[in-house]
Amino acid sequence: MKKRFSKLLILSMTTVLTISMASANAFAEDDASEVSATYACEASIPNASDYGIPELNSDIVAGLKSMGDQFNANYQYVDAAKSTYIQFYGSPVQQFEYDGNPHGLTAGVYATIGNAKVAEANIFYIGQLSDGTYYASSSAPTEPGVYYVAASYQGTEEYYPIIAYGIIYIKEAEVTPPTPPTPP
Repeated sequence: MKKRFSKLLILSMTTVLTISMASANAFAEDDASEVSATYACEASIPNASDYGIPELNSDIVAGLKSMGDQFNANYQYVDAAKSTYIQFYGSPVQQFEYDGNPHGLTAGVYATIGNAKVAEANIFYIGQLSDGTYYASSSAPTEPGVYYVAASYQGTEEYYPIIAYGIIYIKEAEVTPPTPPTPP
């Protein structure tokens, strides 16, 4: 028995993570014990300019796309019971004023069917600081700059891997000139 289905992952609208299903054919026996689908998944990086944040160097974007492509290349079959989604705690696009403290994002990984929490997402930051140097770490950044955030789940035999993206912008603190003394 051949069935057609399409699957929609509900992600936060602002992650701007696009998943396109090139073909989704489900082949199931009458008892529906085996369901698999071939698919092509393409993740698009959020456009920083939509948020008034300066564009990052194309090498940073290429690095995140490469990470997404690696996930996509390794997992070409989908079993709906193993699918997952990433939910950021708060907005996946955040702006902070520099205060010397680390600013990061956190996210959880959930089963698409049943919405049970599977794990905390691994978070990795790639960015360009305001002085032109680059930052790549799993530690939340502290310095002013623009950072792309990759929230990922490596996957297990029970659940498929997934990746979602966010943006952090730490802007320079506004310096207020001292008030001149009042003449006597």
